[in-house]
Amino acid sequence: PETLPTTTTTLPTTTTTAPITTTTVDRISEIQAIFEDLEHRRLQAIYDQDEDAFRNMYANDEYLQVELEAFDVVNVMDPNGLSLSVVDVLKDNKSCIAAVVRIDASTAFEGGTSYVATIVLEEVETEWGYSWVGEEWGCDGPHPLSG
Repeated sequence: PETLPTTTTTLPTTTTTAPITTTTVDRISEIQAIFEDLEHRRLQAIYDQDEDAFRNMYANDEYLQVELEAFDVVNVMDPNGLSLSVVDVLKDNKSCIAAVVRIDASTAFEGGTSYVATIVLEEVETEWGYSWVGEEWGCDGPHPLSG
């Protein structure tokens, strides 16, 4: 049998790294963590009657004034007794998040129940803060309380 010459070809090797991307599931988890952190800190501030800490969780003074009415009225029994989950993200950009959130506050405060609400957060400097609860506004156009 005839023997054919052997040749070896070395192909250049390249390593490509896939771009780092945040998946939708990861982002929803991040958004949920933001909401959980804010809500637990808000309840802790009410429980401790720490008005300064409570005020620091709001993105605008108009909505804060509405929420200050609850500060003296809500009787928090367990600041960690609340659980929440993000049902749907309606808007997510660098300065505003609007999401439908399911909240179970039945053990967190006296008269607490389970409910679903649309909650809007806005970024102030580098922190997220509450800006609105309700379906009337979701980051588009002027804030409903801006007059």
